[in-house]
Amino acid sequence: MSDKEQVRIPLVSEQAAILARCGEAFCHAVNVKFNCTAILRNVEEAGSFGSNTSGVLRAEKRYSTKLSSGVEVSVWKDDLTRHKVDAVVNAANEKLKHGGGLAQALSAAGGPMIQKYSDAIIQKKGKVKVGEAVHTSAGDLPCKHIIHAVGPCLSPNPTKWETDQAAPLLYNAINSILRIVLNENISSVAIPALSSGLFHFPRDRCADIIVKTIKQFDEFTRFRSNLEIRLVNNDEPSVQEMERAVKAIWGQSSISGTYSGAVQGSMAFSSNSRFQFRNVTLQLKTGAIEEEKVDVIVNTISAECNLSMGLISKAILNKAGSKIQDEISRRKHSNSTNVHVTKGHNLNCEAVYHTVCIVRSEPMATQILYDVVSECLRKASMGYKSISFPAIGTGNLGFKKCEVARIMTDAVAYFAKNNTKKLDVNFVVYPKDKEMMEAFEKEMKMRKIAAKSPVVHNDMETSFAFATNETAAHKMPSVEFNSVSREALREAKEWTTNMLKPSDIMTIKNNHVIYLGQDDHAYLLSLQTMLNVRIEEFFRKGKGGITITGNPSNVSCAAIEVESMLCRAQEEFARAEERDMLYSVVRWSCKDVPWIQTPEISAVLEKAYLAGNKNHEFNTHKVNLMTKNLIDDYGKKAIWKGHVCWVVLSPLTIHFIQEHLRPGLIMLEKICGKPLML
Repeated sequence: MSDKEQVRIPLVSEQAAILARCGEAFCHAVNVKFNCTAILRNVEEAGSFGSNTSGVLRAEKRYSTKLSSGVEVSVWKDDLTRHKVDAVVNAANEKLKHGGGLAQALSAAGGPMIQKYSDAIIQKKGKVKVGEAVHTSAGDLPCKHIIHAVGPCLSPNPTKWETDQAAPLLYNAINSILRIVLNENISSVAIPALSSGLFHFPRDRCADIIVKTIKQFDEFTRFRSNLEIRLVNNDEPSVQEMERAVKAIWGQSSISGTYSGAVQGSMAFSSNSRFQFRNVTLQLKTGAIEEEKVDVIVNTISAECNLSMGLISKAILNKAGSKIQDEISRRKHSNSTNVHVTKGHNLNCEAVYHTVCIVRSEPMATQILYDVVSECLRKASMGYKSISFPAIGTGNLGFKKCEVARIMTDAVAYFAKNNTKKLDVNFVVYPKDKEMMEAFEKEMKMRKIAAKSPVVHNDMETSFAFATNETAAHKMPSVEFNSVSREALREAKEWTTNMLKPSDIMTIKNNHVIYLGQDDHAYLLSLQTMLNVRIEEFFRKGKGGITITGNPSNVSCAAIEVESMLCRAQEEFARAEERDMLYSVVRWSCKDVPWIQTPEISAVLEKAYLAGNKNHEFNTHKVNLMTKNLIDDYGKKAIWKGHVCWVVLSPLTIHFIQEHLRPGLIMLEKICGKPLML
């Protein structure tokens, strides 16, 4: 069958909450395991935790500044398929075939017209060169234009030399985007971290080049004064790099202010503001942390223990007085933990717990945040009755707000299990930070739901009955699957049912567990901490996998994250195996460019040759696969030559060649000048 099939599965609120927490991992696993596209519908409206999936991500403005010309440059965390601007930029390839990454997401959200417009451009003008950009109508996207920019494509883990060679092409691509914005009278444009995803351009260099190109364009070409340039990405590392790059050029954001300056009046309480964890009462409120009247106030500080750094810490210093800085300076060398204790001084508290965390991008950052909150609770329970926390980690440390809400609430919940004394815990949120408040409220709301119904009795099959009419189905939380195969849809639906079925133990059987790397194991440790589950790997009698135990909703969330991680390991293993097998049969090399002879590049060229492509371009080089010539950007030619690897082939290798590389045998025979016998 050639046309795509579609199936929509309704979700009850508990299931929607799980997918809101791990939607990105869920969509990735479905795509890899079943070759299906999964789209989450109305998940946010179900009162879930929040997610970084394209379907439910909330727009968050992280930075804004106005240039001397009047142009506003801002940094956003958002999904480009939903971002409302005049034009969005697509990370395209030369043929404008939108089959992966951001291009696929924009094309899917914008409808078939985007690919149709793109094909028309290729048919009329030919391929779009690296460093160039074209624009089309945006189809069903919430914008008028989509600018297709072709950035340089690098090999995985590129060398500094390779990155340096590609940098001018990325500069040209951004410059091409800005010229289209100027020529088409576009009032606002959203630019992602072009080339940093599937094209492997280092994220930090990418951010620097984009920001510097905007600065130079503004200085020498001049934008219109009413233009807004938004640097928009939906992954936290890219957002952080963009923030770093713009601050390095233009300084601090114009949207930031003092912490306590905007706090007026008494504390405000939210509707989902209170929850009882056994002997621990958790209260959510808005206000200034330095005005809290409790036994203990928690502060967040830098490793240097300089209280004048950071908005919260500075507000506490101003209220407490200089003696608090003197005290912590004396004590920091004698304290090896991440929590430094001082007196309250002029604050309305007995003690201040100064916590030291690390940036989100560092290994074990989430576990350290969890441990810091737990340590503060443990210390407070030994002699005090109340403690107030700010939202730790959402500023310069770069944690997502839904992460902070989950980690801090998890720490309170776990502490309460073994605590025998009464303790009042307050989470105090900066009044203007509505997103942080909503994240805490959603977390506490879901805790209440789980407390009332610790075991979800509705399974996926029962929930199907909720969609008795089409209108109701489109308004309720659901997951939509698209595929060309009905069998794939059936399997995806069955897998989803199993993953969301309430259970306090789940075992994922997958032998690719042996290929997990150091980063993967660090992530498993952080999942244990964040979700309060136990994760155990096993490999017995040739069979491996991972077992997860804990609260049913957390087990489901962890299992989906693990499935996605194992899919990534499986994809990387398959790529490496295919690359090495190709390299054992045929190798492409160039005597004038010896650094090119690698399994990665050889495999790319061989696959391009077998696909019947006449040319293949990478970095600053163009290969004519027919004449075996290589030409760089300066017009210099070099002669390619194919090397056959004479090896004893295993039956598995022979089978692979016979099934998948039959066209390659013709080429090998031409190179060798004689038939090859398998």
